[in-house]
Amino acid sequence: MTNSKTTILKGRSAARLAAVQAMYQIDIEPTDPRLVIGQFISLRFKKPEQYYMKNPDLSLFETVVIEALNNKDQYDKFITQVLSKDWTLDRLEVVLKSILRCGICELDCYRETPKAVIINEYVNLTKTFYDGQEPGFINASLDKLAQILER
Repeated sequence: MTNSKTTILKGRSAARLAAVQAMYQIDIEPTDPRLVIGQFISLRFKKPEQYYMKNPDLSLFETVVIEALNNKDQYDKFITQVLSKDWTLDRLEVVLKSILRCGICELDCYRETPKAVIINEYVNLTKTFYDGQEPGFINASLDKLAQILER
């Protein structure tokens, strides 16, 4: 997130960014999620300009990280269902997996929030990491995942 279009995210948007970053960190180097959450709260959230987030919604951040990890196997099965036949979960970049896991978790745990709002937030978040087709991929995937969760 160092391109010229980067802005500092606030509130729930900041929490989503932090959750994706925490999930990425845990996926790259498995560790206790409570330790990672604590690091974000005590270090990253205290330097908002450095980490592109200000006043994140701590409840949303913690819930998404913990619940996404608690339900990772189930969510990964759902994600696999929306991938094209020639793609596997292992082929996805870790950042994309983190975005999808957080997105499906929020769709699952925060059903009172309009699906379109959640999907749009994760698409916009994806744009901070990618300039190519990835935002469209996240949009289509989260839309399909929302439909799976409704069943």
